[in-house]
Amino acid sequence: MAIYKTPDVYVEEIPVFPPSVAEVETAIPAFIGHTQRAVLNGQDSTNKPIRITSLMEYHQRFGMYAPYLIKEINLDENYNVHTIDRECSYYLYDSIRLFFQNGGSTCYIVSVGNFDADDDKGKIEMGKMMAGLDKVKKVDEVTLIVMPDAVNLGEKGLYALQQAALKQCNELQDRFVIMDLYENKAGDEQFGWQQGVDEFRDRVGINYLKYGAAYTPHLVANIERQVGYDHVSGMLKDSAGNQVGLHNLPHDPKVTKILNDLKQASGDLAKIANSGDQSTIEKFLKARFPGKSIPSLEAGFDFMQEEAANALSADLQAKIAEIDAKIAKLDDSKPADQKKIDDFNKQKTELQQQIDNQDGAKPKDHEEQLVKYLLEILMMVVAPWGEKDNSILSPIMYQYVRDKMTEFLAELDQAKIDEFFINWSSAQ
Repeated sequence: MAIYKTPDVYVEEIPVFPPSVAEVETAIPAFIGHTQRAVLNGQDSTNKPIRITSLMEYHQRFGMYAPYLIKEINLDENYNVHTIDRECSYYLYDSIRLFFQNGGSTCYIVSVGNFDADDDKGKIEMGKMMAGLDKVKKVDEVTLIVMPDAVNLGEKGLYALQQAALKQCNELQDRFVIMDLYENKAGDEQFGWQQGVDEFRDRVGINYLKYGAAYTPHLVANIERQVGYDHVSGMLKDSAGNQVGLHNLPHDPKVTKILNDLKQASGDLAKIANSGDQSTIEKFLKARFPGKSIPSLEAGFDFMQEEAANALSADLQAKIAEIDAKIAKLDDSKPADQKKIDDFNKQKTELQQQIDNQDGAKPKDHEEQLVKYLLEILMMVVAPWGEKDNSILSPIMYQYVRDKMTEFLAELDQAKIDEFFINWSSAQ
């Protein structure tokens, strides 16, 4: 409404019809690369374009980022970090995180592989990337093609993939490809940014270039990463090149104790991993989720969360359908019936809001089912270990598992968690 500062007669036009131009997304990228997992409704979604609208949704469906491979941490004379030799072959997650942090709202994810399950970790395969690119071709909504992991393909692979993406853009006439350049090469100290630009111009070809853009230099961002004890343990070297243990660095006894506890916990985890082999886990998952392709224990937990949300949504949808059936029997020309119709529509609106805003909403017994699932995992791990050496989890490992359950079930009443643990301990 206009603000009038002086008395006068004004004419104000009030539009009767809604705006004729509807707001639509103008840039919807498809990100192609490796993810931690790819599971949708309990089924493998590798090489399937999945539409997401938030980073939280990405976490639920595809997991987190790939850890850095830390090769060496060099310390100076005062034991401060001087240099870190690290590498990471998977850039998809960071690209998506920056997309949403900078105002992005909708995109597609095509997972071409699970970097946690890859036998040859860090190797980007040409065939997988090409297959992912081909799947994007069938999605009309996509307007941008982004392949962050492709820069770690070999030379022939990178440029062949970029040429294939340009060709797809030319054929469909509705999308554009974002391309990365080499900025360094292993074993070639003379290769730098300018050499990468020149090589790109020579190798990308001359066809369909109006459908692509190359962005260089690479973006350097201060993105937070969590680094665990196992990532850095055994990787530290002093200024003389001698290996240094983490627990030898601090002068504070409290810090030293924490590091020693971490060392013990790391050993416990290794012991568990060796006693509970993959075949045991696979048998457990097949029995726990018959007919479903659940690749890991964590994916099983996520599937239970998703299944519960779907069950709750289906229940609310059924209630809406019942209300629609009641409305259909009423006559809106009668004042009494119209009032009932208005009341029913109000109930429908409230139910729909519950469906749209059901973050964290679960059926009544869902929390109990999650706790039981985690306890089943705990018993599966402890049982074969106990049979082998007649021991149970060390106190610190027991506390770790307990804390992990509390983290997973933050909304669950603490007393219930304690009750389950007491009952479980009594049963052992």
